[in-house]
Parts: sequence; structure tokens; C-alpha cells
Amino acid sequence: MKKQSIDYSLIAASHHESGHCLVALLNLIQVSDVGVAIDGSDAVGLTQFYMYKNTVIEDRELHELLVLSDLLVAYAGLQAERLYYKDICGSSKFPLHLKVGSAEDTASAYKLIRTNNLATPGKETSILKKKLQSEVEQMLIAYWDDVKLVAHQLYKRRRLYYRDLRSMLCRKPNENREFWKSIFKKIDFIHHDTKVPEEQEVKEVLYKNAVTINR
Repeated sequence: MKKQSIDYSLIAASHHESGHCLVALLNLIQVSDVGVAIDGSDAVGLTQFYMYKNTVIEDRELHELLVLSDLLVAYAGLQAERLYYKDICGSSKFPLHLKVGSAEDTASAYKLIRTNNLATPGKETSILKKKLQSEVEQMLIAYWDDVKLVAHQLYKRRRLYYRDLRSMLCRKPNENREFWKSIFKKIDFIHHDTKVPEEQEVKEVLYKNAVTINR
């Protein structure tokens, strides 16, 4: 029973990190690597990614776009676990004890909201949180087969890198491969190793991409 419990935890963690990973990519954030591992009697995971420049952004609208993208990624792990749980048992009532692994994500999201003055504490923050979680849920539902694809490979291999993600999402038989080719092309433009694009260029790409993924 203990081994089964740990295995379920590892599968759930794989879907959790896959959620972070896919929402990051959908928002043109470069995911350097994503991994899961067994820690004692539980599974832990980590998704590492790079935001544009990682320095002070002068353009206010671009800064807000990047912060909102960061928030969507923060909420994506728990939402992916919720969808996975519903997928396997048909229930939308996600057990409270399974939310524990998302405490750090929730705290990170709350800090982002407070630091950037996106909403006042209380009702306004609650409304913003629900809005963002709803957006994340719709993204994950739209690309759920790709979330599962990454989660399954993560469970098998324990760690995936940017090149691995590109390879599995952009090749046959993935039906969304042409879409993902366009996503990785945009990511490579924004996070170019030698030629960093101007803020206005990045803002235009992000706006157009947001329209595309939310159709």
C-alpha cells in the first residue's frame, strides 16, 4: 500500500509539473528543465524557467503581461492535478490533503499579486485569483492531451529538458505539432542567446500569442 501511495504521488507530481511546464510554454516562457523525484514517502517536483531578460522592464504594459504570465504558471500545477484527479475518478471535489504540495505555488502567486499591487487584500484578490485559475483551467483543458504526454514522459524519465519538450511536442504523431512548432519559434525569438529583442517587439509577440491560444 505504501508503494502504491508513493507511485500515485509520483504520477500526480508529474501532472502537476507538466501543468506548470505547458502553461509556461503557452505563455512563451522558456522552460529550461522540469523534474520529479521521490523524497521519503512523497514525490516532489520542480519546473525551472526563464522570463524575458530577468531584469527591470521599462515598458509598463510588458511588465504587467509578464507578471500575469508568471501568475498563470504558478496556478497551473494545482489546476493540472485537479484535472488529472477528475480524469481518473470523475469527481470535481479535489481532496484537501492533496492541495498541500501546492502551498508554495499559492504563496508565490500571492506574493506576486501583493508586490505588483494587482489587487487589494480580500475580495479583490479572491476575484483575481479565481479569474486566473479559470484561465489556466481553460488552457489545460484545451491542451490536455499534451499535458498528459509530458506528464507520462516525466513519470518515465524523471527529468526533461527544453530540447526534450520541443522534440516530443513538435513531432508526429502529435496532432498539435504545427502549433507547438510556432510556439517554440516564438520562444526562441524572445529568448535568443545573442540577440535580445526590444521590449516593444516582445510585447507585440505576447499580445498576438495570447489571442491565438485563447481562440
